[in-house]
Amino acid sequence: MADKVTEQTTQNLQRRRLMFISLVFVLLMSFLALRLAQKQLLEHATYQTLARDQQYQQKELIGRRGQILVKDGGTATYPLATNQTEFAVNVVPSQITDKKRTAEELGKILEIEPDLVLRDINNDKLYVPPVGTIDYDRSKRLEELALPGVYLTPDPARFYPEDRLAAQVLGFVNADGKGQYGVESYFDDILHGSVGSVGQAKNATGQELALGVASYTPPKDGDDVVLTIDRNVQFKVEEALDSMVDRFSADGGSITVMNPKTGAIVAMASRPTFDPNRFGAFDVASFTNQAISGTYEPGSTFKTVVMASALDKGAVTPDTRYRGTASIKVADREIFNAERRPYGDGTMTQVIERSDNVGMVQAIQRLGGQPFYDYVKRFGFGTPSGLELDGEVTPSLPALSELTEVRLATMSFGQGISVTPIQLLTAVGSFANQGKLVQPYIVDRIQHRNGSVEVTKPKVVRRAISPRAASQVTGMMVRVVEVGAGHAAGVPGYRVAGKTGTAQIAAGGAYEQNATIGNFVGFAPADKPRFVMLVKVDRPKGVTFAEESAAPTFGEIAKFLLQYYNVPPG
Repeated sequence: MADKVTEQTTQNLQRRRLMFISLVFVLLMSFLALRLAQKQLLEHATYQTLARDQQYQQKELIGRRGQILVKDGGTATYPLATNQTEFAVNVVPSQITDKKRTAEELGKILEIEPDLVLRDINNDKLYVPPVGTIDYDRSKRLEELALPGVYLTPDPARFYPEDRLAAQVLGFVNADGKGQYGVESYFDDILHGSVGSVGQAKNATGQELALGVASYTPPKDGDDVVLTIDRNVQFKVEEALDSMVDRFSADGGSITVMNPKTGAIVAMASRPTFDPNRFGAFDVASFTNQAISGTYEPGSTFKTVVMASALDKGAVTPDTRYRGTASIKVADREIFNAERRPYGDGTMTQVIERSDNVGMVQAIQRLGGQPFYDYVKRFGFGTPSGLELDGEVTPSLPALSELTEVRLATMSFGQGISVTPIQLLTAVGSFANQGKLVQPYIVDRIQHRNGSVEVTKPKVVRRAISPRAASQVTGMMVRVVEVGAGHAAGVPGYRVAGKTGTAQIAAGGAYEQNATIGNFVGFAPADKPRFVMLVKVDRPKGVTFAEESAAPTFGEIAKFLLQYYNVPPG
């Protein structure tokens, strides 16, 4: 009896075990079925992507960046920004068969101390020489040595053949391939083109299949940008600017040359400057294009704008008389001439010729605040010039309500108003263009990869003054060069129109002591102008007035330009 009970108990226990095992099996299969459904249905896209990545290799194809070219005499062009392939060097120490020889050869070609190379490759870590990329010649020498464990990777790079020439105009391309500053930034979308790709099939071991291309999207090379800059003029301008800055130990300066009829910028240079091939080695301040971003109170060069406005309004004529005292009382202020002495009575022509502050106050008082304000805006002050360069700064004009008697008086000789060189150059350029204000531009044309060419058309913004007023103020400016303070800007045999300006530097609500900005603006020949130019020098040492610094530099470049353009004397 007991045996039967024991046998029954054993059978029950076995059935319970079987049921438990069956239940576990059912639960496990259910779990696996749910996981399979999850993988196939809910995570289908993820695993499809993983499978595709295992079967295909997607490679990015980079198009070549468009060139930036300048004129090189006549119709020829020359690239100031182009591309060249450099090479990155990578060394795998574990693959080197002769470390001492490898260190010696690498040190010789890369100009690194061989002992330092040997120290860094005497392990199993990847070694990247601290030289960045190397040029084609050095990469070829390394390639010919066929050193085991030394690998070269091509690295397309932006290259500026003339180093610092027109650096602030060009800008540069950063490590991410993005244009920074100047033309490189302004036209980045046009220059960089588009990225393409190729999808390559792979076998189970990850090797590419020769006949297994899955997709191909070709890259698009960037378009070329041709500037209005003349390479020969640019070189001369930069040479003269360097000489001026060095001679007077100046903090910096800028020179811009423009065609007054069209607005085409022929040359534009600033100091301090930099080499776009090595932009990382320079201070950020050197990237600033002073011609479009350097705001300053222009001083006496602005007298030409005020006088032109008064002539156009009919408030004065070239022969209108004024009292040439040493000073003039305006409200509660007494305003003096630069030399604090009377120049004697004379005409409005002599006001410009003598650069007489007292005479300018009398001229602007005849003109009036509201008309003056309207003319300043007509000449383009207070608005962007429209030049196709990144970084332009636009000084704001004071509100009309802020033009007190005293401020109006000081603005008549260029104090209390801020401008940029490009604004003043464009305004004075209207005198050389029968009173018509043109928009400055620096891109002559864009050469698209499809063969089409997009040419910039010169644009007349508005008429600033009448042809008669333009002719009258031009005559006054000729007198400045012939018998006035601008004599050093003259070129024998030619009629040059110009005006000096020695500006004080505002800081903290007052003017700095013994610190000035010298500038000279003018054009030639006066009757049929081929160019208008502004020369500016910041904080020159050892000189007081612009007639000693900016004016001679203007004259040097003007002589070159008249010869370069084959303009006959007369």
